[in-house]
Amino acid sequence: GGLHGNNCTTVQPSGDLLTITHQGTASIGGNIATALYDWQVAEGTGRFLGATGSGASIQITYIPDPGGPEGGTSEISLTGSIAYDASNRSNR
Repeated sequence: GGLHGNNCTTVQPSGDLLTITHQGTASIGGNIATALYDWQVAEGTGRFLGATGSGASIQITYIPDPGGPEGGTSEISLTGSIAYDASNRSNR
């Protein structure tokens, strides 16, 4: 359990970047790990310059054997919105 935070950056084929920060809690019960996060847009370049947005997510990971080798499956559900000016381009 406990509070966790991190950054995630996506790079588009055009080279435009969008960085999102997220923080929340994670817990493990048996062979299921659950993470609840709030996220916000931190910064962007190119078409994402000046982007804003926020939302929430839940991730559920099914661990086949908590004491065994890594593996399993995860499901993630995100809600929220991101707004940006699509006319911005990285070559300007």
